[in-house]
Amino acid sequence: DSITDDIAVMLQITKKEAEKIKINYASALSSMSSNQLDIKYRPNTELDEKTISEQEVSQYVEARVQEILQMIIKEISRADIKDPLTYGIVMTGGGAELRNISSLIEHNLDVKVRKGKPKKIDGALEIACNPQFTTVLGLLLWPVFSSDHVQLNLQNIGGFKNFIKRIRHTIEDMF
Repeated sequence: DSITDDIAVMLQITKKEAEKIKINYASALSSMSSNQLDIKYRPNTELDEKTISEQEVSQYVEARVQEILQMIIKEISRADIKDPLTYGIVMTGGGAELRNISSLIEHNLDVKVRKGKPKKIDGALEIACNPQFTTVLGLLLWPVFSSDHVQLNLQNIGGFKNFIKRIRHTIEDMF
């Protein structure tokens, strides 16, 4: 949302329009963007259409991603992890879809980066396979599949309603 907000303020457009520009054109590495590709947009207060290069938008995006990455580095330091991130980083959420974000993180932290994708999900695969929902699905399924938490006996859950109740109570207990 911070990236979308930056684009909206910079171009003086709605958040909805800024989100479209971010999804379709923005890159976490401005050097990997085109300075020849122009993005057309209409500022909120003007009637005339304007253009901005993909590379210029990506420069603002890259600055915000670098700032977010610095906060992540501080959190990793604060967690007092003694060993380097041997297994790398798994990105989740909608931000994982930002073009070239894996390359930026790998370059800055010198670790492998991959997108997290939910596993063991049946049903709406178009939602389940989207990194945007990985965190939420992971939190919902954690009590079911985690060995470090009281596991639910899937055969004795008593139907879908009881399953949802147990997940709700688990989440309430966490917060």
